[in-house]
Amino acid sequence: MFEDDFKPEVFQELALVAVAYLGRKIPSPDLEPLLQRAHLMGDRKWTKEKLLTAIHELEHILCQALKSNLSSEDFSQLLRRDKRLSEENITFLTALWTEKLLDLKWKVGFSVSSDVCHKVSASYVVLKFQVCQPGGVYTTRSVEMNVAQFQAFHNQLKDAALALSTV
Repeated sequence: MFEDDFKPEVFQELALVAVAYLGRKIPSPDLEPLLQRAHLMGDRKWTKEKLLTAIHELEHILCQALKSNLSSEDFSQLLRRDKRLSEENITFLTALWTEKLLDLKWKVGFSVSSDVCHKVSASYVVLKFQVCQPGGVYTTRSVEMNVAQFQAFHNQLKDAALALSTV
């Protein structure tokens, strides 16, 4: 069951992962970097299984909101009825729901060594989203994916573009 006792920084990364993987056709995101960051921030109780459960719960909440085409206010009320989320995390999710994408940048990297990563000599893609929050505040968010995850994301974007062109 989903528990909301993540540190705010961990929850925010978790929510961004849930958004990035919403509706994907890949089995699961790479949780090792998130788990390591959670442990570095002092959240040592989290396991990959608990993180994955939380991501799936957040995906479910977001998917229901998308299907219902909820406004920001209705989305915020939905989150408050759940009673499992802290006010700080409700505020973050509501802001994430109302942001507008302004710019998207990406870069390809190759890890050669790391003190905390078990997977080295691996290619990865970093997507940086610049968004405008309500009130005109600009924020940059980033998501890191391995190449297979990026290719799945790319295919989904192509499918979305095709669907939009037929409307």
